[in-house]
Amino acid sequence: MPQNFRQVATAFFVCTTPLAHADTFRLATKNAAGSVEVTGTIVDYTGEKITLERTGGAPRAYPAERVVDVDTEWPKGYEAGEAALAEHDYPSAIRQFTAAARHDQRPWVRRLAMTQLMQAYTAVGDWTTAGDLLLAISRSDPTTPALDAAPLAWFPVEGVPRGKIDAWLSGDSSPAARLMGASHAMQTSLRGEALKHLRALQRSGDPRIAFLARAQSWRAAIVTAKRADIDRWETILRDSPERLRAGAWFVVGEARRQQRQHDAAVLAYLRVPLLFPEHRQLAARALWEAAQAAQSAGRQDESAQIAQELIRDYAETPPAHDARAMLQSAHESRATSSR
Repeated sequence: MPQNFRQVATAFFVCTTPLAHADTFRLATKNAAGSVEVTGTIVDYTGEKITLERTGGAPRAYPAERVVDVDTEWPKGYEAGEAALAEHDYPSAIRQFTAAARHDQRPWVRRLAMTQLMQAYTAVGDWTTAGDLLLAISRSDPTTPALDAAPLAWFPVEGVPRGKIDAWLSGDSSPAARLMGASHAMQTSLRGEALKHLRALQRSGDPRIAFLARAQSWRAAIVTAKRADIDRWETILRDSPERLRAGAWFVVGEARRQQRQHDAAVLAYLRVPLLFPEHRQLAARALWEAAQAAQSAGRQDESAQIAQELIRDYAETPPAHDARAMLQSAHESRATSSR
């Protein structure tokens, strides 16, 4: 992690006196038929509630799940960072959101900037920095929606030092840290310890942690799972909050492919880029695995089409490089056979 960013993370939630801002947010009505506009000063905004203060009145809290959007005086860099993130210009997004997080005194705005930063670092494959960002956010707000995009390892990833995994798994770590550490430990000699943590985390009082820990534990059973087991996993998955399903669908795809259920595997893999394109590393890997599953089923045209989609939409990712090589090899084989 760059030194200046480490300083940002360290000082991120130091208590300061918030500046007064005229804030507005739209709140969905209870019957979801429309929305109402609420104006005042946002005191805090967590995964659970948004708290507003009006002149001369006591702070009032509203359920966060009913917030449609927020309009405030965003710090310099925040909106530019959003534009860069939308354009997949991750270096620019990282610079802009880092500046925004450093220069705004409001913890809730800093959390939003840090969440965007986490997504940008995950997109470029910097799992260590992304993981530390998640932990900084969750220490300030244990209910943070940033957990929905947690930089968990759903397939073997590179670059996370063993010392970092050990630190995440340490006894005094938060549930989010142990979950993250366990996911990255699954591909190391710490696999047994990781599974112990995952079993314990399935009893977490936070249902999001419990579900993600359960889905992570499925990774260890892919090779031995029967079709009935995978059917059960899929039932559990479909009963979970949709925003948490990206990694679980990938695991189901892996398990279906292990059972040579290639059609079902392709469908499971493709749900990731279709429903969760913001999980760029995972979506790209899912497309690559889907292309290979289609190829195993003898559907070469479909495999090539999926590979082309991967190259077009996720050009900067490692799976896109593999897809280019696969298509080039297929082209050369056709050229040779036609001579």
